[in-house]
Amino acid sequence: MDSTLSARIAAFDELLLAKKDAGFPWYPYYSLGGLYEIELELEKQEMSIAPYLTNGPVLDLCTADGDVAFFLESQGCGVTAVDLPHTNFNQMAGVRRMREALDSKIEIVEMDIDTQLSLPGRYELAIFMGALYHLKNPYSVLSTLAWHARYAVISTRVARFTPDRAIAMHAAPLAYLVAGDETNNDDTNFWIFSEAGLRRLLERTHWRVEKLILLGNAESSDPASDGGDQRAFCIVESRAFDQPILPLRGWNEKEPDGWSWSERVFSFEVHACSQIELRLCLPEALANELGEVTLTAHYPGEFVQTFSMPSAGEYSFRVNVPPGNGTAYLQCELDKAMPRGSFDDKRELGIMLLAMRRIS
Repeated sequence: MDSTLSARIAAFDELLLAKKDAGFPWYPYYSLGGLYEIELELEKQEMSIAPYLTNGPVLDLCTADGDVAFFLESQGCGVTAVDLPHTNFNQMAGVRRMREALDSKIEIVEMDIDTQLSLPGRYELAIFMGALYHLKNPYSVLSTLAWHARYAVISTRVARFTPDRAIAMHAAPLAYLVAGDETNNDDTNFWIFSEAGLRRLLERTHWRVEKLILLGNAESSDPASDGGDQRAFCIVESRAFDQPILPLRGWNEKEPDGWSWSERVFSFEVHACSQIELRLCLPEALANELGEVTLTAHYPGEFVQTFSMPSAGEYSFRVNVPPGNGTAYLQCELDKAMPRGSFDDKRELGIMLLAMRRIS
């Protein structure tokens, strides 16, 4: 009996097909196909995804009917499956129906990752296949994901040429923004990257490419036509995952220069530290409106300290961490912040986080 991972994927797909009752609007595409194809290519090179499935929880983003999530659970993984009912083919009824049919224990989370990817913990592996080109904000999603997943398997459509073949894209770090009806007549398609563009995107969002495989039209792929379809399958390692301080909730999207706006209430996950330093900035525009701003920081059930910022400027705030080698969750609250709509900005604006570091 073939014991390779690809063979196990194929056998599990047969099991799922047997469980899918006729008449229900199941997701019509082969969700396990991407995982199967990349595993087949890796096995030709005496490699496998299997080693990435042994050391911790797994995240399945854009899970559809959960086929990949259920397969990974069958391999012994604890799995969190994420999707959005509004854009899911059957409003996530399929993944719930199959979880009941399999007596599965996977966690199902409803989330719009394109507007606010807010993950509850850290994962050894994230599966993010066939969804990147459906995002309006791929940079933000990949950057946030790098703080939460040590490794990821990512697949997306790529292109060597523009649709009219007038511009060769493959050697330059480019992305093509498709029209609403240009690719499969599907207005949820947005950015189709060149191979170089995908590599640059991964680099800029804190990922290291361990393996990248191209399948499909190798000579003349384009962003739109059925015949021009080419896919990139990547195994990537996060360069941010092992950072000792992880911003959790209450953060607006990171700015291009690397700093972030907090909301009035925000939090951090802190690993194996006894003291951390936060470099903060109270901008003059906010100080003029709010006056002195006070930050209260505490761990659940335990008061830590308050820190006042009496005027505009940069501040260094050092916070002690409870003893122990585990994970601590630092909760922070400002006594005031600028509400949404201030300065014609739709965000709630608290304080600017310029940098964070471990002291000891």
